[in-house]
Amino acid sequence: MRQIGKHLIGITCISLAVVACKPKQAENQQQSSTTADTNEVENIQIPTRQNLTEEDSIENTAYYKVLETGLKYHMHEYYPNRPYPNPGDVIYLKMEYFLGDSLLFSSTELPDTMKMRMQKPELPGTIDEALFQMHERDSAEFLLDAVKFYRHTRQLAETPHFIFPGDSLRFHIRMMKIIPAERWEIMQNAKLHEKRQLEASEIKRYMLKHEINATKLSSGVYREITHQGSGPAVNENSQVSIHYEGKFLDDKVFSTTLNSQEVFTFKLGNQEVIPGLEHGLTGMTQGSTGVIIIPFDLAYGEEQKGPVPPWSTLVFSVQILSVQ
Repeated sequence: MRQIGKHLIGITCISLAVVACKPKQAENQQQSSTTADTNEVENIQIPTRQNLTEEDSIENTAYYKVLETGLKYHMHEYYPNRPYPNPGDVIYLKMEYFLGDSLLFSSTELPDTMKMRMQKPELPGTIDEALFQMHERDSAEFLLDAVKFYRHTRQLAETPHFIFPGDSLRFHIRMMKIIPAERWEIMQNAKLHEKRQLEASEIKRYMLKHEINATKLSSGVYREITHQGSGPAVNENSQVSIHYEGKFLDDKVFSTTLNSQEVFTFKLGNQEVIPGLEHGLTGMTQGSTGVIIIPFDLAYGEEQKGPVPPWSTLVFSVQILSVQ
């Protein structure tokens, strides 16, 4: 039950900050400036990707071509007139990677198209460098050091037991689409505005249907106190014990303490619960009961959290047992 209450601080999937990027330039300008401006780390120049031409194949019969940084790649489809991704851009990918002949990951198993923010390459021979070398619509293979991938990119404290020093992972990647950072922010803001408007209408319908006379608090949370207790009031530093039932706007229960009579105890200000629940409980007194309606912005937002789908409005019926 506590897992349902926990508030996610980061962003799901690959958690990345928004990085400002320069407007797209002409192709010839990109190839000369992008590398120099954004990709010199620890005095190691990450070069602009080179095309594996037919002439190169005749001169060098090896399947993989090697960049100056040691990155091994082989192009399957090449679109030199399409843009490169800049740091901060959102890229849509098809990706799978193998250890030998064993498939370890395929983006086809994800519920939605794989997308992530483009990172500035920090080390040569990483997935970030590989993605940086690709144009939109390109398809390529890359051989990457397996230990570096799990330790640097995945940031695992220990590599999986089946990975040994010297192992390589074989990546098959198609860069399906690139959305510049500025355009992505505009799209996301428009999407949020539309969802907030729709949610406000749905909350009003829910309150009318269930005859809830809730007040909209300054935080955006809706609250109705159905019974006023006489004990101490909840403040920003209180330790609170409650019974609760959490539902969606379709009245489906996703979490409750009522069946087991388990008491949920947490301390406000410690990010142990979603912000909307803290806002809704603040000011209520020990012994009170009420209904708290939490917009998705103050719940889990666009994240999937256990049984809670993205963009979910949450309704909590609460009873405050103690306030300390």
